[in-house]
Amino acid sequence: MKKDLILCGVGGQGILSIATVIGEAATKAGLFLKQAEVHGMSQRGGDVQSNLRLSDSGFQKQKRI
Repeated sequence: MKKDLILCGVGGQGILSIATVIGEAATKAGLFLKQAEVHGMSQRGGDVQSNLRLSDSGFQKQKRI
């Protein structure tokens, strides 16, 4: 099983908090997690994005080109 989640909004909506809660719940459930966030001007109403990848079998290591 592999699931990709994209959470997006503007600063102050709790996007990063929601991503943290989902990530902690996933790891407690025994899932593997990768998480990346973009939060430039988030405290001033700017865009915020969090990408989560959940898997039950781990992730393959990427080859360098």
